[in-house]
Amino acid sequence: MKIAITGVTGLRNRGVEALLQPIVVQLRREYGDAEIVVYSGSPEYDRGRLAGTGVRVLPEGWVRPAVGRKEKLRRKLGMKAREDVYPGWEELESSDLLIVTGGDVFSSEYGDWSFLRHVVPMRVARRAGVPFVVLAQSIGPFTSASHREWFGEVGRDAAMVSVRERRTFDYLTKELGFEEGKVRLVADPAFLLSAAEGTSGWVRGGRESGRPVVSVSVSQAISEWVGVGGEARVRVWVTVLERMIERWDVDVLLIPHVQEPYADDAIACTEIWRRSGWNGRMRVLGEDFSAAEYKGVIRESAMVVAERMHAGIAGISSGVCTVLVAYSVKARGIMDEMVGGEHAKAGCLVEGAEFVDVEKVWEKLERTWRHREEIAAVLGRSVPVAKENALKSFAGLPRRAR
Repeated sequence: MKIAITGVTGLRNRGVEALLQPIVVQLRREYGDAEIVVYSGSPEYDRGRLAGTGVRVLPEGWVRPAVGRKEKLRRKLGMKAREDVYPGWEELESSDLLIVTGGDVFSSEYGDWSFLRHVVPMRVARRAGVPFVVLAQSIGPFTSASHREWFGEVGRDAAMVSVRERRTFDYLTKELGFEEGKVRLVADPAFLLSAAEGTSGWVRGGRESGRPVVSVSVSQAISEWVGVGGEARVRVWVTVLERMIERWDVDVLLIPHVQEPYADDAIACTEIWRRSGWNGRMRVLGEDFSAAEYKGVIRESAMVVAERMHAGIAGISSGVCTVLVAYSVKARGIMDEMVGGEHAKAGCLVEGAEFVDVEKVWEKLERTWRHREEIAAVLGRSVPVAKENALKSFAGLPRRAR
């Protein structure tokens, strides 16, 4: 049995790692000693991170950029489209099953090339007769007609499309016309990620102050998705974090959950700390922590505020009162399901576009802080259900691949 996994842009993004690690664990439980091949956008780094798992890591195959002028002309003239040739996917073509992960890679926010990057492996698998599954995704809503066409054309041939919130399920079945029997409502695999113990012990017992901690995940890339300039966001963050320290008597841990060259959250976290005059009650956790180690830190927090989705899921799945900063369907859908619409509207969900108004952001954070025990109690009831739902993706894998 040979299983290929795509959608792994690179494990310097701890959200990608938080998805992949539980997937590998569950595949081992489902398929025993199956050969697992991961196609990665940063294979050299990821091989080290996955050492000891028995997983082989390969560089992604070739992806042709979005349709060029010549191909558009061919289509306009009614000529047969050029057959796509994608070298570098040979291991996928000889696999028994393809699993497409990535969380929200089928979204228009990230542009044409990113979208094709994740569509192409499904096309390769379909051509080779390899069954494929789209696993626990947030999909759409597409603002690009091309994206809608590209995903619809190949997605309908998936053996299963599992989605991680009701909004995506409704979008696929009611707007895109996917058969309900093919779409399965599950939960994010990151709910199954185990937190590391060493870092949690440091937060709990090794810090000198003993004050509660608020863990804050700041994204270096979010400005381009929400239309708010980086300077405005930094000013808002500095003000609200200083207020947390002063009014709540907490320490702040800044979590750079993504440390990719093209989007290194350590830059944004450090700039906020710098603007705060290197406040002694803040710290940037810029070490090369794994997703599980960051989750260990987050698990011991009094509250989490996250621009990065999977830093937020680390808090939610640990039963910690969490605020998500939203720029797409994934945060809105998951927060609605985990804490309910009332808490989401009142404070557990802050729209990224609101990060120009300090008072509006602070009002939501302050309200959530006051109700953090109530929200944690709600999570105590919803998280076990989410973990059960996360397992449904694996129970629904194609029988013929076993």
